[in-house]
Amino acid sequence: MREVAHHAGYSLTTVSMALRDHPSITTRTKERILRSQQELGYRVNRLAQEFVSNTRGRSRHLKLQHLAYCLVDRPFENPSYGAILNGVEAECRAQRLHLSVHHLPSNPGASVAGPVFQYGKMGFIVTGWVTDACLQPILKEQSPVVVVGSYDLASPVTRVESDMRSVGTAFAAEVIASKRRHPVFVVQDSSVTYAVECLDAVRFHFQRSGVDPRCMKVISVGYGPKPGTTFIEAFQRLDPTPDCVIVLNIRVADDCFMKMSAHGLRVGKDHDLLALVVSEHQTRLPGYRVLNGGMERCGRLAVQRLIDLVEKRSMSPCRIALPVMGWVESPTTGIESAM
Repeated sequence: MREVAHHAGYSLTTVSMALRDHPSITTRTKERILRSQQELGYRVNRLAQEFVSNTRGRSRHLKLQHLAYCLVDRPFENPSYGAILNGVEAECRAQRLHLSVHHLPSNPGASVAGPVFQYGKMGFIVTGWVTDACLQPILKEQSPVVVVGSYDLASPVTRVESDMRSVGTAFAAEVIASKRRHPVFVVQDSSVTYAVECLDAVRFHFQRSGVDPRCMKVISVGYGPKPGTTFIEAFQRLDPTPDCVIVLNIRVADDCFMKMSAHGLRVGKDHDLLALVVSEHQTRLPGYRVLNGGMERCGRLAVQRLIDLVEKRSMSPCRIALPVMGWVESPTTGIESAM
């Protein structure tokens, strides 16, 4: 199944859900995955599926019996949330916890109380576009909850996230080491918490290293279908021309890379492109350096913290920021073959 995921360009969890005809996966995504399945000659092992589904519900001595993974107002195809779910599923298998997956609107209200609150002794892992409003139904029921990701929340909940300050520091160190002096920071929304933390860390490291932090420009490309077009239009207006591009989303980075190549900009020579990936297995184009954010670790740790909350080993809400895992080797495929 991992080969199918790599071939189709989706996370392992998205492929698994598509092959089980999960309603949250779009028809277009299912068709793409089924096409990769046919090309690779992969067959689903129904006996193994039945064994896994039977063993997941066998809780051990833990008080926690059921875990609900709630993705708020974001698609499952998003690599970050797929990687988190991979980690959650792996830890649930190890702990023999029953897992259900729910796709919720940004303000779920009564919709949470219906389909989600149907199991006893359960806990919640919530990620996506998380707000205090969407957490209220869960907190009202006094259910244990762990939020995965960097969000500006007032609710007293335990949070597990990637340390975006360590990500920013790693990016800044790479820019300085490569002697680039005109970086541009590309993000979908420069006001979201994780982007602000990363950007602040880059500027702080520049200043501490004697580099003027004002040298770095910021381009917000939005959440539209063609971020590369928005990027290249803004890129060409900048003076001086940036010699290093930092991107926090690998799909946006791929689109930016293709646009730069189409306009004759030589990535890896005249321009560096640095991007953040959610795991070392994430599909990406060759030609630029990637930093492993380790989102699968966040999913596994979230399950462990949830168990601690239920078992009363950890009562006070806390924030756990996992440091970046380091740079990942580039794919061996040539740049030309990817274009």
